[in-house]
Amino acid sequence: MLSEDDKNERRVLIALLVVGVLFAAKLHGSRAARRVHEGHETAIVMTAPAPQADARTSVVITPGQVTLLGAVPSESERASLVATAKGVFPASDVTETLHVVANEPTSATVRALLAEAGPLRWGTLSRTARALVVEGEIAAPKDPAALEAAFRRVAAGPVTVAIVARRGPSAEPHVLEATLASLFAGPLEWAWNGATLDVASKAILDPLVPYLAHLEGLEVTIAVTPNPAEPPAEWQTLALARAEATRRYLVERGADERHLVVAATHLPPEAPPKVPPTPKPVRVDARFFVRETRALK
Repeated sequence: MLSEDDKNERRVLIALLVVGVLFAAKLHGSRAARRVHEGHETAIVMTAPAPQADARTSVVITPGQVTLLGAVPSESERASLVATAKGVFPASDVTETLHVVANEPTSATVRALLAEAGPLRWGTLSRTARALVVEGEIAAPKDPAALEAAFRRVAAGPVTVAIVARRGPSAEPHVLEATLASLFAGPLEWAWNGATLDVASKAILDPLVPYLAHLEGLEVTIAVTPNPAEPPAEWQTLALARAEATRRYLVERGADERHLVVAATHLPPEAPPKVPPTPKPVRVDARFFVRETRALK
């Protein structure tokens, strides 16, 4: 039978877990979510475990992103944590909301755990008032036991470790997104009020096909920007039609149809443009946003 204090603590843990999951989902969710209209069914997005409810210092790890949260005893310790995160995850963005508390116990142990966390794709490292907690996922076939042993070794004291191994997606989302951005030599050219790809635009898209052929565990959003020279009433319809035409061509060339979706990038309303006597082709930007869609079980 749980005591009243235990029940209250459990309620607080559940509430903060929900807040932590929502924070991680917002932080790591595709940038497209902030920049496009969601005109399609949204897949479940994996999120890292939330930091412990009473965590003093935490590290949240997701593909392409490392976030440092909580309290540290000094500015030098803040700098050391940030430097460690950047060294262990050089391809990831590192952000921090650390604050200095003069009497805060040292976060050196969290830094030591972070130094061993390179194999984690998703996870949290948390130092609470009572314990150290490590949770996360590595890509199979790596052995969770070896990483768990490393965490226990550097903790030099009681630590709770829960690591699972699971086959990861076909590519890391942030790496694939950067690759597509570097290869895409747009913008694409379209006929005025048209949604048919011309030969030149198809040639621009062809280099992307090999990277879109196998997208297990991923979703790629093709987001097309309206052209402000065209009638605003047609912006979203045209952008979605052009995104769909882009998607169809990529699929015809071998892209993974199951994991490609389309969206229209938002533009603020403008005064209706004057239609030229002889409308010319318009150049339209397109972006490719990638996110992981497997639910963490």
